[in-house]
Amino acid sequence: MLRAWSKFSRGGGEGYATKRAVRLLDRMEALAGESVSESERRRRGVSADVISYATVAQCYGRSRFVRLESLKGLYRRMINSDLVLDSTVFNVILNVAAKKITASRRSEECVAFMAEVLDDMKSNGIEMDNYTLNTALEIYHKCGKDGDEMLKLLQEMDVSASLISYNIILKNLCQQDRKTHV
Repeated sequence: MLRAWSKFSRGGGEGYATKRAVRLLDRMEALAGESVSESERRRRGVSADVISYATVAQCYGRSRFVRLESLKGLYRRMINSDLVLDSTVFNVILNVAAKKITASRRSEECVAFMAEVLDDMKSNGIEMDNYTLNTALEIYHKCGKDGDEMLKLLQEMDVSASLISYNIILKNLCQQDRKTHV
């Protein structure tokens, strides 16, 4: 049900579908907090899981009314839950953050949030993959970081780069060169 709502949050009515999805997540968590067994919660279908959080995050990404602060709140809620997280949900959070850079116009705040997410991945023993690297590079690119900073990030993340990774860096270097020669 959450996935269906995320498709309708692109426009109309101040993010109505996004608000409904968040209220549903709240309700799922409240019901999960009741003193019933885990099997009973699963039977009822009310236990919020990683997919629930990822779906609401995607809903945030599609809504033009949701800002980076809301995504941070959802992320912290997810981190503080007792869920076992994987690289997919962290990648969804990073991808939505990358989408919100132009909307929020707070690039340094977004880079700091990205660093927090990457640190949480490391501290939870979650291995970063190529998608994580490419999303982080895209965040750096959108925030106007220079190519040297992107190459440093590439080395720090210790993930094998793909052709896409290098193309993101090349795109950044070309745009920097264009800015300095105009």
